Amino acid sequence: LSRNHSTSYHATPVNVQPGSATMDGHEPEANPSKSVPSPFEPSLLEHPRWTNSFERKKTVRKSVEEEGVTESIYTNWIKEELQKEEACLELPFSIVFLLCFATFALVYLSQDVTIIVEDSIETDLAENANFAFSNFFGHKGINDVNSFADFWSWTRLGLIPLVFPTAPYGYSESLDQAVPPGYDVGALPTRRPYAEYKKPAPIQNDYLRYNRIIGGLRFRQEVSMDDKAQCIYPGRIESFKDWAKKPCTHFSQHELPPDLVATESFSLEPQRIEWFLPEVEGNQALDQHAIDMEDGCVSANAQNRSCLCEWCKMQGKPHPWLDDQTQRVEISFITYNAHYGMYNLASVNFWFNRGGHIFKHIFVRSSWAGLAIRDPLTLTFIALSGLGWIFACLYVAKTELIEIMSLIKSSKKLWYYTVAEDYLGFWNCVDWCSIIMTSVIFTQFGVLHLHIAECNDMLGQMVLEVDANGYPSLSEHRESVRAFNEQVDQMLGTEKNFRIWMQIYPMVLLARLFKSFSAQKRLAIVSDTFIVARNDLMHFCIVFLSVYFCMTVNAVI
Repeated sequence: LSRNHSTSYHATPVNVQPGSATMDGHEPEANPSKSVPSPFEPSLLEHPRWTNSFERKKTVRKSVEEEGVTESIYTNWIKEELQKEEACLELPFSIVFLLCFATFALVYLSQDVTIIVEDSIETDLAENANFAFSNFFGHKGINDVNSFADFWSWTRLGLIPLVFPTAPYGYSESLDQAVPPGYDVGALPTRRPYAEYKKPAPIQNDYLRYNRIIGGLRFRQEVSMDDKAQCIYPGRIESFKDWAKKPCTHFSQHELPPDLVATESFSLEPQRIEWFLPEVEGNQALDQHAIDMEDGCVSANAQNRSCLCEWCKMQGKPHPWLDDQTQRVEISFITYNAHYGMYNLASVNFWFNRGGHIFKHIFVRSSWAGLAIRDPLTLTFIALSGLGWIFACLYVAKTELIEIMSLIKSSKKLWYYTVAEDYLGFWNCVDWCSIIMTSVIFTQFGVLHLHIAECNDMLGQMVLEVDANGYPSLSEHRESVRAFNEQVDQMLGTEKNFRIWMQIYPMVLLARLFKSFSAQKRLAIVSDTFIVARNDLMHFCIVFLSVYFCMTVNAVI
């Protein structure tokens, strides 16, 4: 109908058959002699329910045309339109924001370089630390460690000769058979005095030619305490105690294969810590140290010599380093790669579950040795992208604060009511999340570099002391290496937290992009589709998760 027409609508009674219901479910009051019109008949539009609806719509529309809308409705509509315009215009800024963060993260972490060093160490430990030798070939590796005896065979025959070889410069297999008679392979040097080298290479504690091991190997383990109450017997406990004749131990936390994240920390305080320090002890003593740990100083007592296993000789009677209480063993060492300027902590982990199986994991964690060691081009990219990221975040904070102050000044309500009712919204919360997370990330970045500086200072002091006075006594050297390892553990823990925050941050920037997308119809197709289909998606998820859960239970059973 035209706006100028004043057509009136009249309710025409609709007659239905006795016993039938009207459209609103009530018994009809019409003449029972006439039938109800079909829903497809035009006469149905004359039913009171429809005519009253038309009258209400006409009344609302007429009221708006004659009296207008309230100021709050109009101002809210204007505010929404302005916010959409502002969000749409922010799209280039949001893209620049994302690019600055991505450049900073990718260039600073340089994962392409980090993975080169980490994979080299992991591959070497997994492939070349072998035991069960036949001539030159070791038939078993770390994945074949399934008992205490296998563990010590792998440690003594595989790990120690690989990391601290007695003949570091090796030659090809069967070289003596491939050369003319009179060629003495045994007379070939095991260290090569290259030009401009102060010492023949490989130098003590060189690892994979380009890495230097700092200190040596650290052995430590998680131990479960004996508790007879933990034993589960199918009958009278006292009778079964005499039958078992030994206590049970707590359940291990890793009855299933542990994830790599489990290698980064201990659930209990590490105990039975032993150090293998070849620079002071000498490579020959490392094998004897491993033997003393395996047999609990029995061979040392038989040979009338000092036991090299510090924990074992404090037990009063011979006691092996590994026993039924052991839950986890970690063997770790720290390397510094001077070609890249990177610290690496390599750890080999064994979990002894109470089913008798041993899980194994090799994991290497890394951290750059500060900003000063990076090349000028990389440092320039880090500085420019970091400054761009900070300025973008400060601009967002400035915009949000200006909006808050303008609303508070123009409003007659208390400031917290103004903030809660007129300011707070989903997209404002997204902006503040980006501001807060940027602050947290740069705080972690600062703390990380404080730890890196402390590690660099400690390593520098150790090097200067050795150059000036030679290596200290075994106890002093053990203490300095222990302190350095603890500092590296703290540094790598902070580096892990820094990367975790960096992993979450792109999701916040993605939300900022969707804020701009929502204000432009073509860009908002995806988000609007999810909004429109949210009910269907929810019902689909209910059906999917129900089926998935039942199939998961079925798979476990």
